[in-house]
Amino acid sequence: MDYSQPDFYRFNTDSLLLVDYVLRRCGQRSFSQVADLGAGCGIVGIELLQKGAQFNQIDLIEYQKEYYPHLKRNIELFECENAKVHMTDFFELKNQYDLIISNPPYFSSEASRSSSNNNRNKCRIFSHGNTELFLEHIKTLLNPAGEAFVLVSRAEKFDIPFNEFSEFPLHKKISLLHLRLDK
Repeated sequence: MDYSQPDFYRFNTDSLLLVDYVLRRCGQRSFSQVADLGAGCGIVGIELLQKGAQFNQIDLIEYQKEYYPHLKRNIELFECENAKVHMTDFFELKNQYDLIISNPPYFSSEASRSSSNNNRNKCRIFSHGNTELFLEHIKTLLNPAGEAFVLVSRAEKFDIPFNEFSEFPLHKKISLLHLRLDK
């Protein structure tokens, strides 16, 4: 996997674990409206498109403009003409989706070391809102039978009603939250 990435960011196995889990969990169901929130370089969305025939199109949502040339380059490299880039704040989204996936910055400023590189901090630390607001907003973006898969830090404590989410530990640092509105 030779993805174009900025010098302040390198994707890791978290993204690939998310893709594998979503593919297993979704089976052969078809999804017409799919979003990758906090797409970064597009690794998660592009991997889903490459490995899952049931994903017709995916919106790659990213608000850090530094990722734009890498998103465009990766779409070209992997010939993903059905990936659409949206450089916008995900809190301003109004679209409805059948499936939302996200590997967002999942550390609070208290739980993570700060870097001298502000762009690196944006990748690791929720400085734009917080995890609780992000998860609550995801619920507003899902279609009635929609599903969301979001990676979170197992070290963080959240003030949201987790009875709406199922939590699956992926490894000692990361959990996957699954939300299905029609449960």
